[in-house]
Amino acid sequence: MLLEYLPSETGSLCQGEILEGVAENTADYPACDPPDDTEFGVVTFVHGLSMVMSPACDLEWDFKARFPTPETQRTLVPTPEPDNPDNLLPAIILCDVFEHAVIRPRFEGKSDIFRRIKGNHDVRYHHLDPASVGEGGESHSDLYMDFKKVYGVQADKLYDALREGDVQRCGVMPPFFVHELVQRFYSYRSRFGIPD
Repeated sequence: MLLEYLPSETGSLCQGEILEGVAENTADYPACDPPDDTEFGVVTFVHGLSMVMSPACDLEWDFKARFPTPETQRTLVPTPEPDNPDNLLPAIILCDVFEHAVIRPRFEGKSDIFRRIKGNHDVRYHHLDPASVGEGGESHSDLYMDFKKVYGVQADKLYDALREGDVQRCGVMPPFFVHELVQRFYSYRSRFGIPD
């Protein structure tokens, strides 16, 4: 079975959806409650490509609570009073996605390791073959995920960036492929290490 990404649609983000240009903004302050008069900066890191890894049902429930009407769902302008605030996600989990030319230099002189990664025989990485988005749509070259490169972005801020056009939706992995990816991702993320 050959991989072919589904076109991204407006509406809820999907587990297995590729996004481009997500900016991770972090307060330049320790993880504690700052005094009222404290000023601090923001550290920004812009990710090239990222894959949405939050569970599909959580994404759908969050979207319907945040955007309960057809109009809010189309415009991505949230309602001031969510229908069910308990269903809102504080953050959406994303994993970095790397093109071949970006990740390959990390394994210079280690062709046997990279061969294992490319064949999906290394539990930390996942390789996606080149594929188009829909019939005759944009194409993605070989893509690689490093399951240690995971981050979260506030859900409301991510939808704001989508609404403003600062983040692009680049395709969604079809069911069979996303199920395998998610199983491998959470298997790696749920491992527990034993000290040597």
